[in-house]
This record gives sequence, C-alpha cells and structure tokens, in this order.
Amino acid sequence: MSAATPLITFGIPAYNRPALLAETLASIAAQTADVPYEVIVCDDGMLPETAATVARFPTDKFFYHRNTPTL
Repeated sequence: MSAATPLITFGIPAYNRPALLAETLASIAAQTADVPYEVIVCDDGMLPETAATVARFPTDKFFYHRNTPTL
C-alpha cells in the first residue's frame, strides 16, 4: 500500500463501546485491498479506553478525535 492521499475515509462514531470499536477497527485493518484509506474515530463518550483502542492501530491511518464538549 502506498502513502498516497486516502481514496477512502471511514468515519466511525464512538460512544462508550471500546470493545465494539476494537472489533470494527481490526476488521478495517485486516482488509487486503491495496487502496489508500484513513479511519477517523469521533468519540462522543468519556471513556479513556476509546482513545487507547485507537492508539493500538497504525497512526498514519487511524486518527482519534474527541468531541469537546460531548454532545
């Protein structure tokens, strides 16, 4: 996979379900298509585990954003 501008952006809303988020991100990371992508996780919850879950994935493709204040 090249470091090209992402062709696909996955926007993942997150709200206090880090285990489900981990499954979702692992599924995306396991894809084998050679297509540049990025994943943006928007966190509207308050669990520190959500940020830690995103941090386990490659930082050049997986990005974390916390809504402040939460909605």
